[in-house]
Amino acid sequence: LCEAGHQSLANIAWAYSVANVEDSSLFNKQFVNVCVQKEHDFDYQGLRQLHQWNLWRKELKSDIALPHDLGTRCYNEFMKQTLISSDLQKQVVSVLHSVGL
Repeated sequence: LCEAGHQSLANIAWAYSVANVEDSSLFNKQFVNVCVQKEHDFDYQGLRQLHQWNLWRKELKSDIALPHDLGTRCYNEFMKQTLISSDLQKQVVSVLHSVGL
């Protein structure tokens, strides 16, 4: 884990959380410590991914989660994002409006 780059850590955390796959040999105190050590390396994308991982850990009622300060930073970055609709989403909305929905 110490050799993994910050974005790799965020990608791994996000992928496991989205797949809802628990791995206590990976997500342990060492994982959290490495994230804390690399805290200032994460960009907005990595922080948002870690926020989603942290939410998943709370959903699992796990003792392994980000410390409060880093968790808050990830949450704040997650909340800053603006939603961007794809062309397909815009087309679906248009069709729904045209049929009165």
